[in-house]
Amino acid sequence: MPERGRWGIPDEVKWLAILMALAIGPVFVAGVVAVADNTVLSSSSPYYRYEIRSGGSSSGQPIIAPSPAPSGSLQSDGRLRYSFVIYCTNQGQPCLPGYSVSVATKGHIKVEYSVPRTHCSSLRVRVQLDGREALTSGYLGWTSAPAPYNALPLSTGVLDLGQATKDVHTVTFLGEGQPSGCWGGGAGGYSWGGVVDVVP
Repeated sequence: MPERGRWGIPDEVKWLAILMALAIGPVFVAGVVAVADNTVLSSSSPYYRYEIRSGGSSSGQPIIAPSPAPSGSLQSDGRLRYSFVIYCTNQGQPCLPGYSVSVATKGHIKVEYSVPRTHCSSLRVRVQLDGREALTSGYLGWTSAPAPYNALPLSTGVLDLGQATKDVHTVTFLGEGQPSGCWGGGAGGYSWGGVVDVVP
């Protein structure tokens, strides 16, 4: 018989369990997924997409993506929320790199961007779907902005990117500032961020 360890478990079984845990541990470092109106909102590890579906069932399945996507938090209304900060590496506009999230769907793709409290100048958001320009928002204000910028909204509202094929799509957000507030329009050395909701 195999020799048993301290907890009455054969040593061979114990070490096999430890090795398996070490081997598959990174696989399940994944994001939250919601399903509503035929839309799967996903955030992925380099190895697996882990999906939490309506009704509580879940599944892990291989994906092709070579690098991790950001993970979002599931809201009570079914939105998947991402908070981010981008430090611009280019000299012009829009700020690069963009901020991207993955959306697997067989329906409409809807998103909303909201300005964070840390902003101190105006910008608009250019939204790309799978690398192609989808739409550009109007200019947005910032918290405690003076006139005339205090009349600008602090969110884009829900943006409908249209019907999408049943597939995993990439939605990219690019910030484009206008000289105002704390930013005079100089090149480089700036950042932007905020909250992106993927709307079911």
